[in-house]
Amino acid sequence: MEQKKSYSGGQYDKSYATKVTIILGSLMLLTGYIEAMLTPSLLSMAKDFTVTYSQIALVLSLYVVGGVALTPVFGKLGDIYGKKRMLSVVLVIYLIAAISTSISANYEVLLLSRTIQGIGLAIFPLGSALAREEFPREIIPKVQAIFGSLFGASFAIGLPIGSYVSNSLGWRYTYYTAIPFLIVAIIFAILIIKESRYKRRNVKVDYAGAVLLAAVLAIFVLFVSEGSSWGWPSLGSIMKLFSGSISLSDLTSLLIILDFVLLPPLILHERHLLRNQKEPIFNFRLLTNRNVVLAYVVGLISEFALFLATITLTYRLEYPVPAGFGKDIFVSGITLTPFAIGSILGGVIASILINKTGAKPMTIAGTIMAASGFLLEATIPGYTLLWVYSIVCGVGVTMILGNLFNFVIFSVDPREMGMATGMQGTFNNIGSSIGSPVAAAILTTFTATYFIESFPLKLASHAAFSLVFVLAAIALVISGMLVLLTKEVLTTRKWKDVKNEH
Repeated sequence: MEQKKSYSGGQYDKSYATKVTIILGSLMLLTGYIEAMLTPSLLSMAKDFTVTYSQIALVLSLYVVGGVALTPVFGKLGDIYGKKRMLSVVLVIYLIAAISTSISANYEVLLLSRTIQGIGLAIFPLGSALAREEFPREIIPKVQAIFGSLFGASFAIGLPIGSYVSNSLGWRYTYYTAIPFLIVAIIFAILIIKESRYKRRNVKVDYAGAVLLAAVLAIFVLFVSEGSSWGWPSLGSIMKLFSGSISLSDLTSLLIILDFVLLPPLILHERHLLRNQKEPIFNFRLLTNRNVVLAYVVGLISEFALFLATITLTYRLEYPVPAGFGKDIFVSGITLTPFAIGSILGGVIASILINKTGAKPMTIAGTIMAASGFLLEATIPGYTLLWVYSIVCGVGVTMILGNLFNFVIFSVDPREMGMATGMQGTFNNIGSSIGSPVAAAILTTFTATYFIESFPLKLASHAAFSLVFVLAAIALVISGMLVLLTKEVLTTRKWKDVKNEH
């Protein structure tokens, strides 16, 4: 017998809502756990495949490249064929790619598997869109907060476990320990989650637009992710392309030129479909919605600040004394867990207060808290205080990122929710891709000479670390100012049947 619970617009199945929240939350926990475990394993992976550290770093950037390219496409396919169906497809592909990664026989197979595995980034947007359709308005913000805290928990669990497993048993076991649980969660998701109510079966898929959009996004993310290691474009490198002489350092020039070549056809193609009353892969009219555009921009800036600071903190932890703390990979992984603990606390706080405060005040409070935490880290604190400040940052960042999906899902037509949430994830991932190379550029530009065991060594200066954290704080202050321009989506309207909302 279904357990019904009353809310402002009628009743809903509380038992089903609980099951779906647990299943979707478990999937986000597991996928985040797998990614967190992989980060401390890069050094052992480089040794296993006999490649350099910069080469093995591609397993992280190509994951984001694949995710950025595929997330909006599968979001749109979810709007057309059903979000549960597309979520099931995404989960199966992710599982196969994860297994392929764990048993990769060579470096090339590893990179291909990781690129495909990036489809896992579509899980959060599709899950958020499904929750928006099935649950009453009062429940959605709490569910989003739970998702955010579980994602933080995945790093709190995955970083230390991944470091230990990789050091003790090898990096492949970081996958072996997670895949069985992932299989169980996928089976439950396929069997229990209901199909979305809003489909557009009569719409033809814009395959040309899908390919163009995926290519433009993937090329851009690859460009910003690898530019610092491959070399940024210059007039000389661009001229070499026309002479037929291309080296790896010239590849970034080729990427940015290719992106500029592909972008106009994408825009013209999508506008042509709109003018002819057809369905484009990405409806540019979404960008006329103030809440949607601001959520995208705030997500990009916030993720940029987060990764800018996180990458820098990792360097500071592993740099030898007196340049840094001189910690090994395992201890560094553990030291990053306070941020994840803060993420869990941020999710709990948001789930309790969100319906009382509204999305806008909660998000602004998050920007203030996160910016304060990064400013405190800019003072170059000792190791103990670093833990405290990281918790503050984790609370604030989760309050920001968890709420951005609320601005999107309550501001768009339910028939376009898959694409809208998919693009939110895409903008978030683009921000994280930009943050890493900017951090590397600052740390390699502002250096100082340290004497390590009487030998001079040039490393990033303390001023460089401070500059990065101040920049992250400024970025979050800008995010807060942009949030002020949004329209509240939770406290000013009562739940209505979605047919009457639009």
